[in-house]
Amino acid sequence: MVRGGAPGAAKVPLGRFGDPQKDVAPVVAFLASDDARYITGQTLMADGGAIKLR
Repeated sequence: MVRGGAPGAAKVPLGRFGDPQKDVAPVVAFLASDDARYITGQTLMADGGAIKLR
């Protein structure tokens, strides 16, 4: 267990689970905004680097 973290969080490279409001919502808000109007066909991973472990 990561100090002060949840069990299993040690498997995530950042050492903690993502917070929906602090880590995922800003990505969603950006993609829904006009600032993302030129982004097409991209995959943005908001997974704390976990995909690199597979």
